[in-house]
Amino acid sequence: MTLPCVSDYVHQAKIFTLTEDYTYTVGVLSGLLFFGFLEAATFLACLKTCIIKNLKSKRLSSTTLKLQVKFLIALEIQTFAPLLMMVIPLAYSAIVIIYNYYNQAYMNIVIAIETTHGLFSTLTMIFVHQPYRMALFQMFCSKLSKKNRIESDSRYRPREPGTNRISIV
Repeated sequence: MTLPCVSDYVHQAKIFTLTEDYTYTVGVLSGLLFFGFLEAATFLACLKTCIIKNLKSKRLSSTTLKLQVKFLIALEIQTFAPLLMMVIPLAYSAIVIIYNYYNQAYMNIVIAIETTHGLFSTLTMIFVHQPYRMALFQMFCSKLSKKNRIESDSRYRPREPGTNRISIV
């Protein structure tokens, strides 16, 4: 199958071009990459500083501190894994603009990667944070019985054998 020739009115149409110089485009892409990375790094640095401050003041228990460190590591993964989905395509776009090289197939791949950023970010959040992961598995795994779901959500432990007490968690 062959495509027909492009009509003349397509070539004669008036097109508004903001600039033909690539410096503005590369500047905007570089600014986006720089400020996005700066925002993520600042957020994580503030969290680390807060944890270190709490560690030095000994206001937190060791269990709470371990949970905070675990959460911080999960946030770092959640921040930087999807960031790669943005940085790599934008860096490729900047290089392509600088060297004045154009390949439609590669640009289609770049656009496809950029558009899956939200999906990748959501999947990263689900699989990095245990509560989200467990909720997803409970919703979609039919092997888990209703009884197991109720017991995992309960604040009460089952009665200990030989006693009539219910212990509260």
